[in-house]
Amino acid sequence: MAKRPLSFKDFTVVDYRPGEDDHTKYKASKRKKSDLSGVSTEELSITARRKKAVQMKRFKSRLKLGAKKAKARTATLPTIKKRARKQVRNQLFKKFSKGKSRSDVPATRRKEIEKRIDRFGAYVDRTVKKIIPKVRKQDIQRKKK
Repeated sequence: MAKRPLSFKDFTVVDYRPGEDDHTKYKASKRKKSDLSGVSTEELSITARRKKAVQMKRFKSRLKLGAKKAKARTATLPTIKKRARKQVRNQLFKKFSKGKSRSDVPATRRKEIEKRIDRFGAYVDRTVKKIIPKVRKQDIQRKKK
C-alpha cells in the first residue's frame, strides 16, 4: 500500500472534529481561530473600533444564527453571571450618565463612564451575586414564552 505524502494538516496538534472529513475539520479550525468570541481587555482606538464594526457587519448573519441557537438552549451559570454583570454595569452607566442609555452617549464620554464603572469592581461583584436568581427567573420566563 502506497503511503501518501504528509500534508500541513498532519502537523496540527488539535483535532477539532475527530472522525469527521478534512473539510469539516478545516472549517471548524477556522471558526476556532476567528476573533468573534475572543474578548480582549485592551482598549480599542477609534480606528480599531470602526474596523471592528465593519467586521461585525460582515459576520452579522453568523451572529444572528448563533443567537437563535443560543435562545433555544437554557442558559448556563456562566451565561447567567455574564448577563447579571451586564445588567449591573448598565444600571451604573445610567446612573453616571444621568439616565441616558449607552447608545445616546458619545463614544468619548462612554469611555470615561466605562473607566469610572471599572473602579466599582467590588460593588459590581457583590450585586451580581445578589441578582443571579432574578436573572435565572428571567431566563425561565423567556423560555416559557
